[in-house]
Amino acid sequence: MKTELKIMSFNMRLDKANDGENNFINRKERIIEFINAEKADIIGFQEITPTMRSWLVETFSDYYMVGVGRAADYSDETALIAFLKKDMALLSCDTLMLSSTPHIFGSRYDGSDQSDCPREYVRALLKHKDIAEPFYIYNVHTDHLGEISRILASNQLMQDITSHNKKFFLTGDFNATPDSPEIKMLIKCKSRTIVDATLSLSGTFHDFGKIEKEKRPKIDYIFIGEDIEVLNSVRVEDNPKDNTPYISDHNPIYIIAKL
Repeated sequence: MKTELKIMSFNMRLDKANDGENNFINRKERIIEFINAEKADIIGFQEITPTMRSWLVETFSDYYMVGVGRAADYSDETALIAFLKKDMALLSCDTLMLSSTPHIFGSRYDGSDQSDCPREYVRALLKHKDIAEPFYIYNVHTDHLGEISRILASNQLMQDITSHNKKFFLTGDFNATPDSPEIKMLIKCKSRTIVDATLSLSGTFHDFGKIEKEKRPKIDYIFIGEDIEVLNSVRVEDNPKDNTPYISDHNPIYIIAKL
């Protein structure tokens, strides 16, 4: 008997003071309503600062959360993974830098076109109570400026994913559109089939509604192996009413998968 899982990718937008009415402080209540309503089994968050991480841990006690900050002292943003405590056990977890020295926090792809921001991905091996074999969940946020650094990131992720034969999900904000080299190289991986489970979805970044719908780029994805059945993929619409803020400057996305 197979089990259905709801896997979400959600760039929650960091707590930045100059976001005005869409500052994280003003978005908290809508985020609570959203996460409680969706009840995803696993969420890959991006742009989670230490204060946001503490708030998530305190607010959503049903979830266990893994991942630490990308800076040399483990502060700064993290690509946090959240999963339901009641259904899943954590077998292993790593936070790895997108870098030629992935175990050195704060490191970058030296000599590339990467921005000043270090980048990371979080990898967790989970065992679901109703699924025989453990599976991996990867969550990533690649660089917003450097195409070469994003290509290097895709290559690093491919090397990790192809180093084992377990089922996997890869969520994240890749800062790249589907026609970009960094996305194409993932889905053209020769040693293991990697599928864009959100292929049918359109633009996911709207900059708090400032970008017209037809011009919004798709930069958020959920990738899987060919051995996972996908029942549905959804871009969550966000249409604030009565002067309430957006939940983020990205549309969250999710898939319903069967394992």
